[in-house]
Amino acid sequence: MNFHTLVFILIAAIAIGAQARERAVVATVGSSPIYLDEIGGPNDPQEGEIKFVDPKGASGGSDIDSQIILLRKRIKDEVLRQEIQKRAISPSDELVTREINSYADQQWRLLFPTPEKKKEVLSRMQLTGLKILEGLNIWREDKEKGNEFAKKELEPLGMNDEAWSFYTENAEDPVILGKLKKWEDVDKMSEDEIKEFLFLTKNKDHRENIKFILAKDMLKISVTQEITVNPEETQRLHDLMINTKWIDIIIIPQGDETLTKLSSAPKKERNSILSGAQESKKIRLPRSKPRTPNAILQI
Repeated sequence: MNFHTLVFILIAAIAIGAQARERAVVATVGSSPIYLDEIGGPNDPQEGEIKFVDPKGASGGSDIDSQIILLRKRIKDEVLRQEIQKRAISPSDELVTREINSYADQQWRLLFPTPEKKKEVLSRMQLTGLKILEGLNIWREDKEKGNEFAKKELEPLGMNDEAWSFYTENAEDPVILGKLKKWEDVDKMSEDEIKEFLFLTKNKDHRENIKFILAKDMLKISVTQEITVNPEETQRLHDLMINTKWIDIIIIPQGDETLTKLSSAPKKERNSILSGAQESKKIRLPRSKPRTPNAILQI
């Protein structure tokens, strides 16, 4: 496990305590807003939504493509969230707790496979956390000296400019400072206390995230039970997958009148519409695997 991962864990564990700011809305699903900072954008309000998707209006170092990908995911999640609410799907508290504890146990085994490894990893994480706290104390007194400390002491531990900016922007946040100070006593913590500290086993937001993941799985099961495939469609898919020997591809330029004729013609008549020249340019793709007549079609 490298130091970049250690710093990420620190950030993930304390980011929830960041102070609220005025937030810019970049999309809405129904009446539910999606905020710019939720998809990696800056916290500063913007004049309008158009500016967000304009690369010329992006702040230095921002990745518009990544933000758009995250925005699409947020929209998809919000649609699912509303459908979950509509269907009154709600995982039980017992199931959520079991999933949280299972995740924490899994991460514990990955981080600390042996007592010796546990001591080594916690020691490195403690060093990183306390160095961040020391750097912030210096930065509050003298910003230039604090930045120099971060460059010299924290950068070798995996701290990058973006992460350091996060800490300096929240240098007065009591929740974040409290999390960092907890590293002073990590040697005295029990296993459950360390799990709570590192893996947020009692954190409300983490619990809500796990609950949403479980609800999405329950929604999937609910929806798929409502869907049926008629026998004719099942047979068509079977023939396509099992009995097809090859596929012929014919490329027709956009605007060609043949496309119009093909789209309106019955399936059995489509071959007769193609000209000899078009037929001669077809590309044949044979099956890459041997046919298995007794194979079971899974849908």
